[in-house]
Amino acid sequence: MITNIVFFKDVEEENDKKYIEDITKKLIEKDYELFKMTKENPEYQKYKIKEKRNKTIITKRCRVTISRRRYYYFDEILKRNVYVFLLDEYLGIKKWQRTENSLREKILSFMGDGKRYRDVIDTVANSKISNMTISNIYKNVDLDKIDYIHINQSNKIDITGDTIYVQADGTFQTMRDDKTKEKLKEHILISSIHTGFDKEKSTEKRPVIKNKKGVFEMNNIPHKIKNLTNIKVFTNKVIEAMHSYNIKKDTKILVLGNGANYIETIANSIAKEFKNNILDVSLDKYHLVKKFEHLLSYRKRNKI
Repeated sequence: MITNIVFFKDVEEENDKKYIEDITKKLIEKDYELFKMTKENPEYQKYKIKEKRNKTIITKRCRVTISRRRYYYFDEILKRNVYVFLLDEYLGIKKWQRTENSLREKILSFMGDGKRYRDVIDTVANSKISNMTISNIYKNVDLDKIDYIHINQSNKIDITGDTIYVQADGTFQTMRDDKTKEKLKEHILISSIHTGFDKEKSTEKRPVIKNKKGVFEMNNIPHKIKNLTNIKVFTNKVIEAMHSYNIKKDTKILVLGNGANYIETIANSIAKEFKNNILDVSLDKYHLVKKFEHLLSYRKRNKI
């Protein structure tokens, strides 16, 4: 009987090759389409072509290198020529940016999980990114300019139960300084706000959180984390996210965490903002179970 033990590998390689060809073709076509607009569309006629330059774009599945057009136009305010790549602007990427945005978002989603760089690389293996790429993405992200929290004040989220839950935790992430190449350990704070379990979507083995929003903040000073001034930005983001819920006077607020001092600081800030609501602070499930396991272990050692 004829066998082919590398059948699936061959198919995957063939599909990857076709994907690279397709996405390269579409990028080239879009670059040409933008070029035509500089000739036909009055809004784009200010752009004059300067040259073509190569750019490598890293996607979730591959790396694509294309030659795209570079333009210039005279800026009346700056009184000088400004150079742009219209294709880069169309794709929403900066001229120095190599990773496309959906891949950057995927990598950033691991920021608060405490994953090692190697774990992240394994998750997006086809992109063939390096440790330095991940470090640069983490370091250069501007948290204040990214809409991690979607808030619509005219359509607030109803709280079906009587409690809104605020869970907060922290983790450390090792990064590398570009200039000194020194490894720096940054502190990352993460928080999720939700209204409990979704009974309709939850199963016995897979509980689903209802109406969840997430917040995270980086570059807090670890040894001064209990100081309000060092977590003010993070606390404000948490409170801002809470305002997207329809919190009534009888709504209870439960702050869950690991028992660290900064959790108490966050809870105090929330209490000041929502003065009419009852607020409690407790260990979350993970740390509560861990605490009981420690106590039982201590009890066994001392034969109590």
